[in-house]
This record gives sequence, structure tokens and C-alpha cells, in this order.
Amino acid sequence: MGGSSASKPKQPVKEERNDDEKLPLLGQWEFEAAVDEKDVELKEIDYPPPEPSLYLDTSEIDFTEVDDHALNTKINLANSFTDLTNHLTSKYEDDLKKVRSLIVWLSGQRIRTRTYNEPIDIDTPLEYMDLIKQKRGTFAAFFALLCRAADVPCVIVKGFCKTSHAKMYDIDLASWKCTWNAVFIHDQWRIIHPYWICTPFAEKSSLNGYVLETGGKLLEGNSDQKRIFNSAYFLPDPEKFVRLCFAEDRRWQLYKGELPRTDFASSPYLTPSCFDFEVQLLNNQKSIIQTNDGFGIVEFQIKRWKNFKSFDVGYKLHHIKDKPNNPKFKLIDGAYVLFVRTDDVWTFQVRCPSVGIFQISFYASKNSEVSKWLFDIQIQCLGHTGDATPLPFSPKDLGWGPNHLTEKHGLLLPSHESGIILVKEKEEVTIKFILIHKLDYQVELVNENVSQWDLKRSVTSRIEKRELNITVKIPEDGEYILKLKVPKPKTKMYHSICVYLLTNNDPRHNGNKIREMLPLRKAREKLRYAVIGFDVEELEDAIHRCIKEKAPSNDPEVTKAKQRLIYIQIKKDLRDAVMRRRIDKLDKAIQKAKQSPFRRALYPNIRYSDGLRQQLIKIRDFGCSVMDLKQNMISELHTYSHPPTEVYESLKATYIILGEKEDMVEVSFCSEKDSQQYLSVIKKIELSNGAVYQVFQVYCNIKHKSYGHSELKPIYASMFFFQQNWVYIQSLLRKHGSESILSRIGAFSGVVDVEALEKAKACLQKIPENKVATGILIGAHTFLSWTQSIIKELETKMYHPKYVDHDDALETRRSLDGDTEFDELESTDVKERLQTIEENGIDDVDDTKPNKNGQIIPRIVIN
Repeated sequence: MGGSSASKPKQPVKEERNDDEKLPLLGQWEFEAAVDEKDVELKEIDYPPPEPSLYLDTSEIDFTEVDDHALNTKINLANSFTDLTNHLTSKYEDDLKKVRSLIVWLSGQRIRTRTYNEPIDIDTPLEYMDLIKQKRGTFAAFFALLCRAADVPCVIVKGFCKTSHAKMYDIDLASWKCTWNAVFIHDQWRIIHPYWICTPFAEKSSLNGYVLETGGKLLEGNSDQKRIFNSAYFLPDPEKFVRLCFAEDRRWQLYKGELPRTDFASSPYLTPSCFDFEVQLLNNQKSIIQTNDGFGIVEFQIKRWKNFKSFDVGYKLHHIKDKPNNPKFKLIDGAYVLFVRTDDVWTFQVRCPSVGIFQISFYASKNSEVSKWLFDIQIQCLGHTGDATPLPFSPKDLGWGPNHLTEKHGLLLPSHESGIILVKEKEEVTIKFILIHKLDYQVELVNENVSQWDLKRSVTSRIEKRELNITVKIPEDGEYILKLKVPKPKTKMYHSICVYLLTNNDPRHNGNKIREMLPLRKAREKLRYAVIGFDVEELEDAIHRCIKEKAPSNDPEVTKAKQRLIYIQIKKDLRDAVMRRRIDKLDKAIQKAKQSPFRRALYPNIRYSDGLRQQLIKIRDFGCSVMDLKQNMISELHTYSHPPTEVYESLKATYIILGEKEDMVEVSFCSEKDSQQYLSVIKKIELSNGAVYQVFQVYCNIKHKSYGHSELKPIYASMFFFQQNWVYIQSLLRKHGSESILSRIGAFSGVVDVEALEKAKACLQKIPENKVATGILIGAHTFLSWTQSIIKELETKMYHPKYVDHDDALETRRSLDGDTEFDELESTDVKERLQTIEENGIDDVDDTKPNKNGQIIPRIVIN
């Protein structure tokens, strides 16, 4: 084994690898019809005893460097076991990488099609490769020699295997003999099947019967595979491997459970694709099903289907014995196979049209690749009842229930993921979809035994709170087809994008009606009602009640209700964060929504919340410069008895943005002409507040004239409001603590009405441009800059609470602690007060009494 040389001269070894090896994909290669003439056994090697091992998942391990090193190894090294294994494994300390390097190198050789030049050194890898080609050696024995040369414990396991060309009814294990290996890695024995790793497998069933029906999505074609490496048989899960290879010595099955030999013989053959997709047969599925009523049920789980961008399952149903021209088997516009998906479980109900032998082949494809054959099941129909009739409609590649087309048209998170909906006569059921954009749709209910009038009355639909609700109440028991249709592009024709089967018989239980205890039935009714609405607490109570009444752990209705509960709660958290307008709350709610499986359905909510968050960050940054103002700069502003226009308009606009009523800070002056006419009259009247006259005189700067008392009212009212509003702004500037202008700007959250925004903008337009550049005080200029930034930002996008889409509102019985209230400031409408003054006259003005909000508003005493 060390690589001794023969006396004959060596000839150069041609560089050949399995990249170009063309082995037919017909299944005959799967059975290794060879013997090991070298008789590579344990031969007194002291190895640890076999014990059940845990599955070593290597799917997340990156073997790229190891694989490249093995595949780039020169074939000349195959003249010595020592030289070859040292090159392949000496750089690794981990036995896992050593074994990986050895098996990858083995898979890269053209063992069965290589031309071996004579003479070949004996006891070398090259010699044993030649023996394998002559069917005088086995892959398992060769791999054991490689591992032992690399000082990796390895044994040859003898047993029986299933292949694609084995007959389902042939349970004679004597003709199924094969060998594989067990290697000792990480203190446990692990399974490895070198022959199957290096061998092409059939990509489709070899059955040539009469095709009754093709359904689901089948993508025909041949896969482009250059180098053969079936990773499914590199350290497989012993629990799954036992269904394919059955060890003569049960200890080397490395499986802690018990599988009777007869169960192994009767189980279906599973292709390597079943390992890639993690397919698991349910209900102790046999390769042959016998039925006396015409129904055959096949269920299997595909755990990895969510790992791919797209995943499709298809099937072909054959009739084995009858010829295609048999009139009994004319194809009709119906469906012999009803298949539905419930989460990761696929259920197929085959409805045999007559007594006979049928066979169904299953396929799966990921990411729009060519469909891979999974396994076959034979159905022997020994008897037939009238109930096993074809469905009146076949969805073909669309399938039953929600699919890729429903998502493509913006319909997400369906309330019923399974294509079968169990419903009783006169019982109402509502199907819900989340809508992420507008939809033109039609809903159609089909049953050949019910009138069109009754069918139309039995189904209604509406869009509410960005959800499509389809409500159905079947008029009588039976099977109904519910179609959701949308218009085809560039046409007025509608086509189906989702099809449901409504029935009172569950196909997953051979058509038998489901009998449940009364408390559980009532709990289900409560759950179905709660899942339609948006009440979080009601839905929580309904789920808890179903669990209390011992609903199955994998019950689809309870599972879907739990998912909807999470969706509603996340949506509610987003809306609460929007209403609170706090950056930290928005960060938490947005992150939770983005990490949830509902991020596509919540995209409009996430986008709105994130937009508000970005705006709040900008508003916070705008306020940083204002926070640097010193108190003396603010005090300087309220010392004016009559401020310059630029100061007054800047502060006026700022306070309008902060929520003050525009009428409270507006000065309603008379025209200059009226002021000149009324000023002399005003001087003759004894005023309660001399400041009114003083301010008005400075403003008007005109000559005096005398007028009667009746003509005084408008101008006096104008003077009153001018004085009142500047005094009011002065009072606001004098406030401290949380009511100070700096605190209010720091707490500002961007809540401004459109009307207020326009009034604030109008105020700024009154300021001369030269005053903005040079003639304005530092304090007033700072407030002016902040107000301009706020107006510009809010004109881009306004996130006001009253503009939030009410379709996103969520109802709950509990109020959330700490909710921010957006109450408007209570104040008397100034126009109403002015009208009262004009009608009743003024007796006294008192500007010293604050209102309930702490605002100093002159008290008007009416005669």
C-alpha cells in the first residue's frame, strides 16, 4: 500500500478529471455491481465500537479552500497512497477537513471512463481505480484505503440499498446489496457513501405509463452538471439515511431508533434532491398505497422551501396498464389530483377515476431551476365509490391557495394559506389579504349544482383598512371553487391568481368529515371571528381558548391566528410610535418591523415611520443653534415697547409654528388714511391705558383731527389688538422652564397645520431682504433661521397626526400608557371678540389676568 514500484518502466499518466466524464443519467449507475477483490476489511484494526451518532450539519461550513486544493491535485500523485494522502490531508488538523479533501479528490477522478496505461504499480491508488473500472473493486473499499493511509479511522459497512430502478413491489433485499463507509470524526462515527457521491442519479422517473394529469409547476430540461458531487451522502443524517441504506449489522446503522426490515423494504426510494430540500415523508408513507374507495393520500414535509427566493412543487399522474386510447380514461377538464400546501407540508389527494394501478411522481424546483425528481408513489385502486370524482376545475401550475402570483399582485399574509377551507352549510368564512397597493379584482364562486344567482349572493368582498376581505357563505354542502381574478396586462380579460376549494370534507383525511368536541368548535368560531378584526386582546383570548380546548399543536387556524396577532401588534407599535413622535420609539418599532417576516406587508407603514423619523432628526438638528442663545439675547427682544417689523414678524412666525393661534399674535392695524382721520378724536378720549395711545401715535406719526365717538370704535379696537398682541408675545418671551421659547423649540415635534404653516410663511415674507441680511438682532435672526428651516422641511413632507391614514388605525380595548394628546390650545376666537366689541362697546380693558393656560389675555368687560 505504500506504493512499491514494479520492474516495468512507468508511462506518464494522462491528466484526466471527472469534469468531462459523461455517465448517462438513466439510473443504472446507482447500483454498484462490483466486488472487492482486495477484500479490504478491518483486519485486526482496533477501532472504537459503533454507537448511535448525532447528525453533524455541515451546510454552513465553507469547504471552498479544501475543495479547490483537492481538485487541483496532480494525478501523478496517485502512484502512491502515502504521497497522495499526505498532499491531500497533511495541512489539516481537523479530521473533518481531511475526509472532505479525500472524498472531493475521489469525486474529481474519471475512474469509470479513464484510460489506464500499462503497466500500473501495484498497491497504488491508480491500480485500485483500474480495478473499480473492471468491477473488481468498490468505491467504499477504495475510500477506506485512502482514509487509513491518512490515519483516519474508516470501516466498510455492508447492507442493502434502494435505487430508482428497483421495483416497488420487489421486496427481496438479496438483490439490493451494497457497501458504504463510516468514518470516525469528532469522537463519533459518521456515514459517508462514496459511490453515490461520485455517481449521477436519474433526474426524472423512468415510468412510461399513460399520463392522466400534470400539475403544479414543472420546469422541464436537463441540469448542467460538470463535476458529480452528491453532497446529500456526505455525512447524512442517520435517521434519514436508514430509509435508503439498511446495514446488515444494525449497530453500523448509527441510528438510535428501530426500523423493521419490512418497513425499509416498503418505503419509497428517495432521490438526492430529497436530502437537498430536506423532504420528510409523513404518516409512515409506503411506496404502495391500496385503496378501496378511489382516494389515495400522500403527505410530505419540505423543511427548506422557505430558504429560496422561489420554490415550486409539481407532479405527474400515470395510469400503468391501460392504453391511452381506452375511452374510460379520456382526459376531462377537471383534476384527478388535489394538492395543497399548509406551511411546509404538502398534501396530495389522488382521485382514481376507476379501478386500476396508478403512479404519481413528485418534483420540486428552487429559484426557477430545472425541476428535480423527488420520489414516486404507486396507488392500487381495488375498489371505487362515486365520491372519488374529478374536481370541476384544475388550477394547473397555479396550484390551490396563495402562490407567487398573489404576492406579485400585492396580496400578502393570507388568512388561509392552505388551498382547502373547511366550511359548513350556511357557515360564514372570511378570507383576508394584506394589500400593499391598489388592486382591480373580481371574485367568483363556482359549483355546477348550484344556481348562478345563489352563488353570486353567497360571496361578497370589500377593501377595508388596507386589507382585502372576501366573505363566503355556501348555500349547501358540497365542493365549491373560489377564484380571485385580476385583469390580464393590456386586456380586459380577468384571470385567476388564487383558487380555493371550499368543502365540508377534508381531503387530508380521506374525505371523512372532521368531528370535534363542542367546546373546541365554539373556540374555533370565536377565533375565526377574532382573526377578521384588529382587536389584539380579543385575538389573544381566542387563541388561548383554542389551546385550552386542546387544538392540535400544528393546527393551521391557530398557527395563522398567531401570525396575524404578531402582525397586528407590530403594526400597532409602528402607529403608536408615529403618534408619540419620539425618535427612540420609532427606531425600536421600525427595526422590529424590518426584522419580522411581515416586512413586505408593512412596507407602507415602515416607509411612513422612517420618513417621520428622518424628519424628527432634522428638526432636532435645526434646534441645536437655537439652544445656544443666551438669556440676555432673548430679554433684549421683549424690552421693546414697539418692535421693528423684522423682530415682530420673526417672533410672530416662530410662535405660530410652535402652536400659538395666529389671531393671538397678529396686529390688525387700520389703514394709514383712517389713522390720520381718527387720531385727533382718540386724543380727546380718556383711556384706561396710556400705552395704547402712545404706541398707536408712534406707529401712525400723523396730524390730529377731531371726530365723533361713534367713529372711534373700529380704530380703538385696532389699537387695542395691536397693544394686546405685542404684550402677549412679550409675556410668552418672559416665560421660563418648560414654557420658555427655548424649551418649546427643543420639544417641537413638527406638528403644524397647513393653514398655520402658510400664515407663518406670510409673516416672513413681510420682512425686507436687507433687514434679514444686516439689520436684525442676533436673537431674532436665530428664531428667523429656525422658522425658515422648519417651513422648508414641512413643505417637503408633513407628518401631521390628523393626516395619518385612518385605514391603518388599530382598535384595542386598552389605552396605551403615556399616549401624547394633541389637543389644540383653548382660546376665544378673536374675530368673535371684535364683533362683540363693535356691537356692545368697551367699558374696561384689564391685561393683567392670565387664563387657565397661563396666557395673559386682556379681559373685556361688556356694558
